[in-house]
Amino acid sequence: MTRAFASLPPWIRPWAADSGLLLFSQLAVIAATSTLAILIARSLTPHEWGIFSGFLALSVALAVFSEFGVGTWLMRELSELSASEQHSTFARTRAGQMLVGGSSLSASIGGVFVAATAVTAMFLGLEPGLQLAVVALVGYTALISTCGALETFFRSQRKLRRVLAATLLDKMVIVVLVALFVIGGFGITAIALAYLSGGVARLFYDVGAIVLARSQLVLSKPTLADIRAVLAASTPFAANRASLNVVPRLDAFLLALLSPAAAGYFALGDRIVGPALIVPVLASGALFPFLAREANDSNAGWRVVILFTLAGTALAGVGIPLAPSLVPFVFGSDYREAVPIVQVMLVVIPFVFASNALLAHLYSSRRERRGLTFTLAAVALGGTAAILGGQVFSGTVAAGAGYVLRQALFVASLVVAGLLPNRTVPAKEHETEGISAGGRRGKLPRWTAPFFPPRSEGRP
Repeated sequence: MTRAFASLPPWIRPWAADSGLLLFSQLAVIAATSTLAILIARSLTPHEWGIFSGFLALSVALAVFSEFGVGTWLMRELSELSASEQHSTFARTRAGQMLVGGSSLSASIGGVFVAATAVTAMFLGLEPGLQLAVVALVGYTALISTCGALETFFRSQRKLRRVLAATLLDKMVIVVLVALFVIGGFGITAIALAYLSGGVARLFYDVGAIVLARSQLVLSKPTLADIRAVLAASTPFAANRASLNVVPRLDAFLLALLSPAAAGYFALGDRIVGPALIVPVLASGALFPFLAREANDSNAGWRVVILFTLAGTALAGVGIPLAPSLVPFVFGSDYREAVPIVQVMLVVIPFVFASNALLAHLYSSRRERRGLTFTLAAVALGGTAAILGGQVFSGTVAAGAGYVLRQALFVASLVVAGLLPNRTVPAKEHETEGISAGGRRGKLPRWTAPFFPPRSEGRP
């Protein structure tokens, strides 16, 4: 056991600490949203609660698209800059240029969604209060997407307490205002405006923190060229995310067209698996600043993949034998027939743990491009076909097996992409010798040539 731990990267403990802080932040968000759900549901009629929940779900869905892969791309690029000579004029200028361009793109996409929502709400003839409510909720998620882009700067520098403070401020403002509005007897519109207020407070905090960090950034006005550059760079990340997350969300809906009962059992399994996946998602996001310090031929990423896979296997090994007792106990005896499909779907946990670590490893080594995007899209659609085909020809357990097969193929695709030679060519004219954060001599990041044209020293 000691020998196994000795083979892990030397930064495993600070990475675990960062992951723990992010997990605490996520738990705080869950607690706040649960409190909000109780407060709002108790203050509204079931009809009003249903309308509000639908609008909120719409806004969350739009947030996935307004983020457009910007956060992941920024995390990689800013982490590389942070691991290099971050105080050089070149690094400070590029960091500010990327951050401004990325946050501007997120804000622009969010603004388009807000405008489209307002037009749609008027076209549907919603009453003015509901129109304002839905626009406010979509505006909230647009603000959160913009904040997420800004906060990648602090995440890349491992200043996670500022991210935690921004998150808690956002939720605290919403909870306090909703509580006051509930006591005052206000309706949906006021509650939606409370969400918008939380987003505005978070944005002001993030902008203020970024301004205070100007010793590490050269901030400039966003240009159309910068926004276009970020759009081109983040598109593969957005496409990969759609394959890995958006397409699978259609499974239960498509199954419901064949068998509502099967869809219910399938959704139950997906609900049970979901909480177990919070840890690998957060932990893999915290990997970028550490992987950025590694040399191109380092196998640290692969060792973390193995660690993730073992953790997921252990979790699945506990959950599968407990499912026959826990499912009826938690969801009721009517769902006893769902136990077999739940057990099959729990097999997916090691594959999802592995895929999250693999993505961080591949993205850090710049392997997110066209081949991987097409492969993941094909696997996503093939997995949907396997789930539906399994349900038609064999039943719900076979549908669950299709769910596992898709995740296994995701992992296989990512492994192959990681083993193939990386054909990304560094931009020689923009590489500058520097000392990395780990103390070894290295080069500044290779992202500049295809995206941002160099700016003169006099005009950052």
